[in-house]
Amino acid sequence: MVRKGIDRGLVSVVDADRDRLFSIYAESVRNLGTPVFARRYFRLLMELFSDSIDIVTVLDGEEAIASVLNFYFRDEVLPYYGGGGRWRASATATIFMYWEVMRRAAARGLRLFDFGRSKLGTGAYAFKKNWGFTPAPLHYRFRLARARNP
Repeated sequence: MVRKGIDRGLVSVVDADRDRLFSIYAESVRNLGTPVFARRYFRLLMELFSDSIDIVTVLDGEEAIASVLNFYFRDEVLPYYGGGGRWRASATATIFMYWEVMRRAAARGLRLFDFGRSKLGTGAYAFKKNWGFTPAPLHYRFRLARARNP
């Protein structure tokens, strides 16, 4: 799929246009039935994490067809909010996009790519496992606080 994207002439750019990211993200998650975070949330993320964040956008000619907001911490990249727009090309564009995030991170000397969590048996889990990543369980712990006044 990465080669298909290259053969199709897809290119990636580090993008400062959070509105372009937002429109692609919003369409993508809405089509999956997930509520969309507010546009303001993305503006705040870009302001608060300005030194450790970027957007990688995939272009098909002049049209943005996939985009992802990435966080950088130590030697790790975490692609976090993103998606593919135009659905007829989104699979190739999304795979190409993640490849480009990995390629750019490696060029910066980063060693870890965190694809995030996914529930076992879901499409997101299968997509990530197909990249060759070894799944690692996340163990959550919590402590219930006792009420002072019942």
